[in-house]
Amino acid sequence: MKMKRFTKGIIFLSMLLFSGCISLKELKDIKTGSIEIYDNKVDLKKNWKSNIGGTNEFYLIQPSPVLDDVNYDGILEVIAGNSKGFVFCMNGEDGNPIWSFKASDAISSTPTVGDAMGVGGKEILIGSLDENLYCLLGEKRKLVWTYQADGTIISKPVLLKGVRENDISVIFAARDNLYCVSGKDGELVWKFKTENNITSTPMTYDIDDDGVLEILVGSEDHYMYCIRGEDGKLLWKFKTGDEISTTPQVADLAQDGEGKVVFGSFDNKVYCLDGVKGEVIWTFETGDNISASPAIGDIHPSEGLEVLVGSWDNNLYCLSGIDGKLLWKYSSGNWIISSPVITNLYSKDKKEIIFGSRDNHLYCLEGDSGKLVWTFDAKDEIWTTPAIGDIENNGSPEIVVLSRGNKMFCLTSSLRKKG
Repeated sequence: MKMKRFTKGIIFLSMLLFSGCISLKELKDIKTGSIEIYDNKVDLKKNWKSNIGGTNEFYLIQPSPVLDDVNYDGILEVIAGNSKGFVFCMNGEDGNPIWSFKASDAISSTPTVGDAMGVGGKEILIGSLDENLYCLLGEKRKLVWTYQADGTIISKPVLLKGVRENDISVIFAARDNLYCVSGKDGELVWKFKTENNITSTPMTYDIDDDGVLEILVGSEDHYMYCIRGEDGKLLWKFKTGDEISTTPQVADLAQDGEGKVVFGSFDNKVYCLDGVKGEVIWTFETGDNISASPAIGDIHPSEGLEVLVGSWDNNLYCLSGIDGKLLWKYSSGNWIISSPVITNLYSKDKKEIIFGSRDNHLYCLEGDSGKLVWTFDAKDEIWTTPAIGDIENNGSPEIVVLSRGNKMFCLTSSLRKKG
């Protein structure tokens, strides 16, 4: 019998941590993973695989890897964290470690890489169960600053310009508060309190086209909030039927110049709201909870943009962004907690959808039809969002995915050579 959820609220964070540490030397090669190809025009291969260590007993929470060239060598690095408190920077070409940084407790948020200090560099921002937000120099792993929050940091930090002159701000959530701190030194600028935990990653967007960015974030108090970025003042809030853990996406769905807010809720519904007023434009009901964040793109011949979202009913849905009508759906073998990624693997003219499932598989679908292209069996559940990028800068993107058991795989898929 499928369990609907273990419980609400802070059980999202429940985990068992074993004592001990993992060093760079303990990152080890693994032999799992198998491939099934359903389109005879493409190939899929494993470039490398590794185990980043740790034990993940988080409920619904596991930090995803990200790709970025943090040491300016022209090759993308993989940045990832584990439950033993380590942040790893790994060579994207072979998975070998470059450096590691140790926090005092488990890494609980997906990292963000960007010029947080505003000096043209690349900093890594990442949260921990120790309630600290860490800012690290990406090239040297040097700790720049920390900010002690009032709770565990699960949501991925985001960068925001324009809050203070000549400063870039970092927006993140801990427990029931949304924080804005200076990217230069971690000094608090403002914070906004909700009525329950925030596991949703904030999204920034100039909703009303006034030159000032707004912040959208969901809470376990069932509300989606729209907050003014410059001072943290509430502009509007919208109540759903259950907690919101998904990251809202904002896009001009109808191509009419107006931004719409799209997100899922544990009440099984996908919501599309008017960005300025927070009023409902359409909803779509799935068969179970939604914890995976939606993706938006022009992937189907229909008018406007499309919305992709996974559900605990095992299905990935492709919806019309204009009216929320179902265009296609694909059924996996278990819950979809991994957020879908829209990419171009084989052609600039056609898009593919990559996502993981609790049935242990990473899926690649045709964006316009939902037809299965290939699967990769990681031999373990996939809860994280795949990271996709051209690691070697050779025109062929790689896919990096982390399984529930901390097994990391780097895959490449390309058109099969004729002859």
